[in-house]
Amino acid sequence: MKRYYIFLIVCLLFLPLNNAENEKIRVVTTTSITGSIVEDLAGDKVEVYTIANPSLCPAHYDLKPSDIEIATKADILIYQGFEPWVEQIEEELKEDVVIEKVSGPWNTPENLRKYYRQIASILEEKIDLGDRLQSCLEYINKTDSELKKIAEENGFGDIKVCCQEFQKAFVSYLGFNVTISYPSPETLTSQDIAEIEEKIREENIKLVISNLQSGTSLGEALEGMGLVHVVLTNFPGTGTELHNMSAVMMYNAKKLASAVENLGIRSELSLIKSKLQVYEYATFGLIAVAIVEAIIIWRKNVK
Repeated sequence: MKRYYIFLIVCLLFLPLNNAENEKIRVVTTTSITGSIVEDLAGDKVEVYTIANPSLCPAHYDLKPSDIEIATKADILIYQGFEPWVEQIEEELKEDVVIEKVSGPWNTPENLRKYYRQIASILEEKIDLGDRLQSCLEYINKTDSELKKIAEENGFGDIKVCCQEFQKAFVSYLGFNVTISYPSPETLTSQDIAEIEEKIREENIKLVISNLQSGTSLGEALEGMGLVHVVLTNFPGTGTELHNMSAVMMYNAKKLASAVENLGIRSELSLIKSKLQVYEYATFGLIAVAIVEAIIIWRKNVK
């Protein structure tokens, strides 16, 4: 009987330890950028909750009480620095919560690699990532090569564009000539828009690039000038296939390739239209000559 009690006590002593070992690390991220990176690096070793809706600019996100409640249960909070509502969350967190800022541009392969390294360093204080970081970096390198191939095959380097400023780094990386960059459309005055339109005419720009999270109203308006309009996204999670930033960059590059193809079709149609106009004018000319000749012949016959 004593042996039974001793065995029971030993089991009870080790039970909390085993539960602690099996409990996942809770990571709260403010955006889907950092959230997707945590998931890529840590997989099922963590529980990830992302606060801001990826379809919206995080700076304009309306924090909900449920967001704060979930954040209070976090072991790690990762933010990027442009979320004004982070302070509200920090006020409610326990003292032992790890709070880390990972900031800077992210939508090129070079900058994305920096993000993965920084977040890996944060997570490694709590869990063993194994070779996940190296695998993720290799995948980004592969994406880098594929993006450059798309850019070369579609002749991106020969094209002037008007681009929303939050997509400028990525679009420039692909080789486009970003002749005009503009801030969020909501901040533009009518004078700003008039100046942009004037420069588009001067530079003969045919492609305008919007950033989904910043609003697309200017790009839509510029379609009226005959520009091809393409909307890119800067955050994972805006489509079922966009599970991380590598997927986002490939998606954006393919959309740009399609837009450039559309430009080519429009150019060919314009050329055909011009030729038809020439043929039309030539036909009218021949008709006019025939009429004149007919009149001359008729007058001769009358005499």
